[in-house]
Amino acid sequence: MNASQHMIAGMITTSATYLIAARALGEPATIEGLTIAAIIGIPTGLALDLIEPAVHPGHRGLAHSVVSLAGITKLANNTWGDATTASAAKLWTVVILAGVISHFALDATTKRSLPLLGL
Repeated sequence: MNASQHMIAGMITTSATYLIAARALGEPATIEGLTIAAIIGIPTGLALDLIEPAVHPGHRGLAHSVVSLAGITKLANNTWGDATTASAAKLWTVVILAGVISHFALDATTKRSLPLLGL
């Protein structure tokens, strides 16, 4: 996938996550919040390639691995399920992590897919 595809997927994913998470938390979804969520999708959708630049087809290492995806998913789940975490913190943490997860989702659809451990 190229940078434009990762940015667009990040924006769509963070926007949708914002709307869904706000509703689930009983928080009002606003145009301002939706705009911020979409903007957050740009760097988060690109984040893995900023860590491991796509300079050659075999660039996917630990940051692009299934293990890394599992860790990020666990962090999102822990944050969401923590009763002591404020609603706003839950909302924006999940939005940010969803943007990063969108990168994994796109890369998983490519011929090279995701490495298990990134080795």
